[in-house]
Amino acid sequence: MYMLKRGPVARVKKIINADEDIGTCSNNAAFMITVATEMFLQHLVEQSYNIVKSERKPRRNVQYRDVGKLPDVP
Repeated sequence: MYMLKRGPVARVKKIINADEDIGTCSNNAAFMITVATEMFLQHLVEQSYNIVKSERKPRRNVQYRDVGKLPDVP
């Protein structure tokens, strides 16, 4: 189950407003983008950790190469 953490909505809104192609961004849209980003990163970390855990000799740390293996994993 995903637990919502209080993300940097104001920072996300600043990044969105920096784009000249986007006029304005509502607080709700910035909040949803923040939540979606948090969920994506949570999934990325969990899958990377599962790769590390499944190795012959498991390690404690997730490395860049573990994240790089993700597209190949179904």
